[in-house]
Amino acid sequence: MRSPWPWLILLALLLIVSPLSAQDAAQPLLDMLALIPDTPSARESIVSYVDFRAVETARPGALQPESWAEWDAAYGAESSAYGLWFAALMGVSSGPPTLLTTLLQAGTWPEMLGFDFFDVDRAIEYNQPPGMVQILNGDFDAEAITNAYEARDFSAEARGDLTLLCGSAGCDHGLELNPDQRDSANPFGGTLGRQEPLLIAPGYLVNSPAIEQIERHIALLAGETPALADDPGFRAAAEAAAREGLLIQAQLVDPALFGAEGEATEAIPPYDLLLVADAATADEQVVTIGLVYTTAEDAQTAADALPGRIEGYTSLATNQPLTDLLAARDATYAVEIYEADEATLALVVLRAPLAGPDEVDGSLVSSSLVYRLIIQMLYQRDLGWITP
Repeated sequence: MRSPWPWLILLALLLIVSPLSAQDAAQPLLDMLALIPDTPSARESIVSYVDFRAVETARPGALQPESWAEWDAAYGAESSAYGLWFAALMGVSSGPPTLLTTLLQAGTWPEMLGFDFFDVDRAIEYNQPPGMVQILNGDFDAEAITNAYEARDFSAEARGDLTLLCGSAGCDHGLELNPDQRDSANPFGGTLGRQEPLLIAPGYLVNSPAIEQIERHIALLAGETPALADDPGFRAAAEAAAREGLLIQAQLVDPALFGAEGEATEAIPPYDLLLVADAATADEQVVTIGLVYTTAEDAQTAADALPGRIEGYTSLATNQPLTDLLAARDATYAVEIYEADEATLALVVLRAPLAGPDEVDGSLVSSSLVYRLIIQMLYQRDLGWITP
């Protein structure tokens, strides 16, 4: 009999929050940013990205299933490859959380949504509640998705080569709560009983309960509005995130959300954007924390101040020195400068051994422990060491 405990542990953590090569040619994060309209609501939020195929690839020996049936068979057999896959997934701290909190019930997705969890290669989420937006990238069958939605009383509307799916009450009712229609297996508002609009584009799905967000994507795909990828700061951050190894996950954050803004000081000048990225080489986990500046001078001033800030910082949440928290994860740090065309980043680069197939104290170690630490500090407003 399958033990429920690993899944309970995974859900609890989510509520807190082969040889690998550099991604010089392919920059999937930048490609996903090209799908986000450049609007104030997008900028004033956390842009949260995950590459599920990279999650699997970065964990040696992990299962790399191509379908739910393949995954379910390995899960039922409790194979070692499944155990490594699960340990890799435990390291995911970014992307749309509902994709993972509904995973145990995702066997119903093909009938309910028209696609498989393992059809999703990458995902990104942004915006503020209640108008959150999810963009999924993968190999999707538009006809199968349309048929599945129409079986649930959605209607399909052609928008050029795009398809917009709307609930029975219409796309402008996607924010309405329907307690009698709750479905905990549906990652698109199912726990609230929502009938959220879905936009089908070639290779992408765009979901949001707010139809105005969907309309902005339609305008973007029609070339009528710019994307975040067109902004020099976002573009530089995406390039810095993918500069080394295989990019697994990342968050791009408006510093104002976490109190990281203020008057310029001699120590760390205010920056325009915060990057936290998780990548893997053949033997290392590489976490990059980037402060995005318009001028190289400000970036250098920040870089000069960062070592002292790191060495002197004590966590507000744990009352432990930051250096001790890093050492407990076998992580070292270095400060670097990354120069892009129209922006410069002051980087803190954290390196730790890549999680492998060996058990520690009878269990597998989760992937991406250093990244999870930084993301937890981010959400706990515990990043005083990079606050201007």
